[in-house]
Amino acid sequence: MIHEWMLYTFVVTMLFAWAAWALEDIAISRGWPTRLIWIGAVLGSLLLPQTLHLRPERQPSVTISLRGVTTPIAPAQLQSVAPSTSTLSPSEGAVIQLERLESRVKTGWIAMSGLALIVFAISFVVVAVRRRGWSSRVIRRRRVWISADTGPAVVGFFPGEIVLPDWMLSSPPSDAKLAVAHEEEHIRAHDPVLVLAIAVACVAMPWNLPLWFVARRLRRAIELDCDRRVLLAGVDARTYGKLLIEVTERRLARHLVVTALSVSPFLEKRLRLILQPKPQSSLRFGAMTMTASVFLLLASSLNPPDGQAEEPSGESRELRTIQLNDAVEIFQVSP
Repeated sequence: MIHEWMLYTFVVTMLFAWAAWALEDIAISRGWPTRLIWIGAVLGSLLLPQTLHLRPERQPSVTISLRGVTTPIAPAQLQSVAPSTSTLSPSEGAVIQLERLESRVKTGWIAMSGLALIVFAISFVVVAVRRRGWSSRVIRRRRVWISADTGPAVVGFFPGEIVLPDWMLSSPPSDAKLAVAHEEEHIRAHDPVLVLAIAVACVAMPWNLPLWFVARRLRRAIELDCDRRVLLAGVDARTYGKLLIEVTERRLARHLVVTALSVSPFLEKRLRLILQPKPQSSLRFGAMTMTASVFLLLASSLNPPDGQAEEPSGESRELRTIQLNDAVEIFQVSP
């Protein structure tokens, strides 16, 4: 059943998200990259539920009563059945209602994915239209776009181009170079393609709210990893922190542009990690490790739904018994 599979996927994604949250806390304290943790959460959320389709489906049996002899056969052997009259029990009626619900759920899923796709497409079109009015400059031996209301950011995906706001041209040249260095790290790490991939996953499963949460955390992890690489290149931490504050204070218009400096609602956390990184205590390290292990174990041990309705019992079982009429031949049974 599709609704059971959706619920299973929802729970699995939530468990992976909690495990990734605990592992991220460990990685940040150790100065390790964090994007791989959230990428793993995305892959686990998408791949583990697919094990449902790898399990052999349980074929229900159909029972035919002929001249007092009852013989169970597989549904594939019954080519056509046209009984003259039929009476549905309450349980059989519930099955029909469930099938209708399944159809409505699928229709809603398609509609939500279509709506999400339209929203993303409109955002891309808006950026493409605005891009026509951009000029270009060469900074750090790279051509960058200059915009009045967009950036610092990377637009496009293969491989992506850098756009800076025009106010940076009146700032010290070091600010523009530092912003370009930040965006170059995104391009070098193929972050635009990664953002596109997670966006496609969210469009494919718009009802999976934990997946949207994981996508948001992955975007943040991308920024944290980029900050770490820029600082490892020898950039002064205070200068870099001041640039982050200035970009945020400008409150530039936000569009669907990839891995921008301005898309940093967790600025305080970034500044704390840049200026005053603190090592994690052994107690917290152990607690986070145990927490992540528990959630990963729960996710891996959670049984997926069978995808088949439960076998009816009692009177409803009689509905699977077909009485063949000797006088009127209305059944065709393959050997």
